[in-house]
Amino acid sequence: MSAFGAAGWTLAASVLLVALFALTLKLRPSAEGDIVNAFGCQAIAYLAVLFVILRIHAPEASIRALVGLRRTHVGIYPLAIGLGAAIGLPANFAYAVLIERFPTPDHGGIAEAFQKAAMGQRVAIGLIVVVLGPLLEELFFRGAIYRPLRMRHGARNACLLVGLYFGLAHTAEWQSQIPIALVGVAVAGVRQWSGALGPAFAMHAAFNSVGLAQLALAPRLDFLDGPKPAWIVVAAAVSALCLVAIARIGVRSSTGQMARQRDLEDVVACSAKGRGT
Repeated sequence: MSAFGAAGWTLAASVLLVALFALTLKLRPSAEGDIVNAFGCQAIAYLAVLFVILRIHAPEASIRALVGLRRTHVGIYPLAIGLGAAIGLPANFAYAVLIERFPTPDHGGIAEAFQKAAMGQRVAIGLIVVVLGPLLEELFFRGAIYRPLRMRHGARNACLLVGLYFGLAHTAEWQSQIPIALVGVAVAGVRQWSGALGPAFAMHAAFNSVGLAQLALAPRLDFLDGPKPAWIVVAAAVSALCLVAIARIGVRSSTGQMARQRDLEDVVACSAKGRGT
């Protein structure tokens, strides 16, 4: 898969998502702020495009092989969770700096929907934000998109490209796209060094959990919106250390080596099958 091809698949999923959401609004205008409805549209769009990618790029491979669902070193998981929790501070700081320099209108979004929701709706939103949403996006970006990109462009370029597409797919505002893309690159790095999709999902879920906790426990966690500079430096350092530790475990442990080797073998196998060889 070329870089332009991956961009095209990402665009196709985004366009289908918008079309499905517009259709649901036409049928039910009250669904505009419905997070569950929005996720349903996203799930249909992403899974449909993922299926097409599978049929074109790896027609004889299983979805499990394509997206990288396999065992890896268990020690990577707590590090991935720590990375997801820590990286939120520097990412939010970058966003705050950009918004201060280049302000954008406040569209409310998930924060407004969560505050207005009843308890049952908040539970559903939490499940989507922390579990279902990250799982869906990891299957698509660090699975179906990352694997063919890696075969064509190598691991480093694949991480950068999939992080870029991840940021572009999340919002139309470039001020948000930059920090989201940086987080996406870090998640792709976890995916690469662990050799499996599970740790990437764990990091993504942890990152979203911090944001959800801020909404659920406001105003007690409002201090995270404007942390002291020292906190940001410490969080950035912790994030870097977690990522380095994940890389070392992935390279040095037998379980990590096996997962990364299987990941590479599956990439080659998927590519060969996709070419009909």
